[in-house]
Amino acid sequence: MNSLHTRLQELVPVSRRNKHLSFFLVLLGASLDNINVGGSLAIASSVERHFNTDSPTASWALSAYALTLGSFIILAGKLTDILGPKRVFLIGCQCSAILALICAVIENEIIVLIVFRALQGTLASVLIPSMFAVAHAYYGGTDNMRIALTMVMVMLTSSSGVGLVIGGAFSLTNVGYKGLYYFTFALGTAVAVTLYFIMYPADTNVNSKNMHLKNLDFPGTFMIIVGVLLVILGLTEGGESWKKPAAYVPIPVGFVIILFALYFELVYIQNYKDKVDSLRQETLPTTQTDERLVTTHEQPDWRYDILMILPREAFKITNFIVFVLSMSLLYVSFIISFALEVQYSQIIVGDNNLIAALKSLPLTLGLTTGALLNKERLIYKVGMKRVIVGAMAANVGFAVWTSYRDYTVKNNFWKFSLVPMFLFGFFINTFFGIYINALMRRTPGHLQGTVSGFLQTCGQVGICVGNALVATVLGVITPATTETIREQYNQRFKHAFIMMYSVQAAVVAVLLFVKDQKSADAPTEEESSEKEAEEEQTSSEAVA
Repeated sequence: MNSLHTRLQELVPVSRRNKHLSFFLVLLGASLDNINVGGSLAIASSVERHFNTDSPTASWALSAYALTLGSFIILAGKLTDILGPKRVFLIGCQCSAILALICAVIENEIIVLIVFRALQGTLASVLIPSMFAVAHAYYGGTDNMRIALTMVMVMLTSSSGVGLVIGGAFSLTNVGYKGLYYFTFALGTAVAVTLYFIMYPADTNVNSKNMHLKNLDFPGTFMIIVGVLLVILGLTEGGESWKKPAAYVPIPVGFVIILFALYFELVYIQNYKDKVDSLRQETLPTTQTDERLVTTHEQPDWRYDILMILPREAFKITNFIVFVLSMSLLYVSFIISFALEVQYSQIIVGDNNLIAALKSLPLTLGLTTGALLNKERLIYKVGMKRVIVGAMAANVGFAVWTSYRDYTVKNNFWKFSLVPMFLFGFFINTFFGIYINALMRRTPGHLQGTVSGFLQTCGQVGICVGNALVATVLGVITPATTETIREQYNQRFKHAFIMMYSVQAAVVAVLLFVKDQKSADAPTEEESSEKEAEEEQTSSEAVA
């Protein structure tokens, strides 16, 4: 089997492979994550009709995918660092495509569809972390890394809107929801098979070569996955009703499990590693103390070799915590705006799925335009903190503008949605452009998968929080058939818009604590001062 694999890999010599083409195909394959999420929003009614079920049950075709995608993506990031991005990406892309085909041929039992959608989300969770790792392997340390991350942003920000339009179009045909799954299978298989033969090697980082799967922190990993699963499950159920135990019990239990897992890794395990390293660096005389050093130095137990799912080293990356918090809140704000735009068109205006999807395109186009027009030099010339805080503050205003949307006003979409949603998306990508470059370009190669996986997990939780908040505020709604019902629903949407710009204001408040940088790769002023102080101290000691 290995000899066959070797012969197939040698069909296209490495000298004839192109890293730029390989990276483009990786981006195309990774886009399937967001295409599936966006498309599933549009095909929910088609699933409901085909299986003759209610909307809460049909919505689990999306929820199951999002549940496992968000829960396993942090593990996928670690597996990428251990096994290598090329291997992980190809397996995830092809397996998730096959599972999409299985979802398409399921005819009678929606429970079976939900189970396979959950499995598909699990396999698809490896695509984004391995994509970031491939980008670093191809372009890390060069000016092309900035261009690569720009292309990543274009893909991440446009694919959800593309998926929504594709799903909306298929939902109006005889193929229905199955069209999205057939499309996923065809694109995923084409990308995986092509990359198998022509993918440019993605060199493994030196530190990654010392990682072995057997040393993975399985207890900590299990606790984090279970904790995230419970939190997302509770948020998903809460979108339907907060009165049932399935909504309010899993969330606190999940948070407790996550906190315990973080304590286990960041405190218990990391403190032991630090203790062993400290003892190894000490120079002690031959005394009883030396026996302790030798024992600890030569025979550390299993805790020293364990590979943590989220090492403390990640938290030392500049602005890591501030960006994680603000990014999570921004995902909440983004999904609220996205959901409100689509549902307002469907429920209040009475548009079909395709028209509703097209009306959400200004947000997607704004995101994509923001990625393409991102000018890093100009941003850092003005000041990173000024730009990022100013952009998010401007979005509070655009959210308020959108909240004035009223179906009784003629051409209300053109007056209250088209321009503010485009600008809202544009400035969201100003944030993403700064945050992705500032974090991922300062993340060591052996942590690319881990950090990107953790960030995507936080983003998925933010999406679930946003969906739950929208469902809670709007309640159970169906397309309005009378003027009275339409007015009642319109007031609910007004309250949801208030929630949207309140969350956006919280993003601004968090970003006030960001440390300014002169460039994405440069240290902060605080780090520069500390370095200068150390150099002065070293020089004074040398003179003495």
